[in-house]
Amino acid sequence: MGRAASARRAVSPVGRLAVGSALALAVSLGAPTVVAADPPEVPVGPAPIVGSFQVTPDAGPVGSTVTIHGFCGFPAKSIGAGLSTDPHPSLPVHIFFGGFIFDFPLKTTPFGTFSVPVTIPAVGSFSNDPITPRGYFVIVGCADVDGNITVLPDQLFEVTAGNSRGGGPGR
Repeated sequence: MGRAASARRAVSPVGRLAVGSALALAVSLGAPTVVAADPPEVPVGPAPIVGSFQVTPDAGPVGSTVTIHGFCGFPAKSIGAGLSTDPHPSLPVHIFFGGFIFDFPLKTTPFGTFSVPVTIPAVGSFSNDPITPRGYFVIVGCADVDGNITVLPDQLFEVTAGNSRGGGPGR
């Protein structure tokens, strides 16, 4: 035991000296030093709220009345809604609420909530094409007081049957 302890004592100072010398040599030769990075910035305030909507029911024939209800995620002043065969249309098949897409005014609420009944028309207001049985995307956009528009994620609506006499121009 005495011999092992003296061996440890004899090696230990040399080992410390070697480690200390290597560290001193590395610093003197300009080895890169590790510097802690600043923590990432944390946004101030609550996380943004992403709006959404549903179409109830999610299928029906031309002439049926459905309800589009949801929220914009901010105090919107109006919404617009339409039908399209493309989820990202450059030109929709039909626009609800008259000729201009954002003609439906909302009572301002903190999150821009809305619930609007619409009629599925027989003929599209933009395309003048018949609304035929197939899947359509319902597109909803929310306009803020400055006129900035946020388009909500689209929802699929299935037109189950056509009716050339029903539907009208939609609301």
